Amino acid sequence: MEPCNSPADELWVALGSVDQIGRGLGRCFSVGGRRLALFRTRSGGLYALDASCPHRNGPLAEGIAGADAVICPLHGYKFSLIDGRGLDNPLRVRRYRAEIADGRIYVRLEADGEVRTPP
Repeated sequence: MEPCNSPADELWVALGSVDQIGRGLGRCFSVGGRRLALFRTRSGGLYALDASCPHRNGPLAEGIAGADAVICPLHGYKFSLIDGRGLDNPLRVRRYRAEIADGRIYVRLEADGEVRTPP
């Protein structure tokens, strides 16, 4: 992992080659004291969420990922890869911006949303 040059309000980190994540799969990374689940869709899109399901801390990177959602392997809760919102539940997972440039994965460490817990 290496920090990248970026504006002061953003911290982008290089995680290595995009080939580390097969298409249609997820992988967990430890980045800046956080655990992130990165998903590469079959169409080549790249998404990053907190690695733990807010329901019971299920390992989201081990879940089933589709075109725009991941299903937690513990209890089947579905979350949008696009914005982290629960698709069949009131929960939300933090989402991070992730990009591929020159065959390498980059993730921005500032979260793009807050986690909501059920009432």
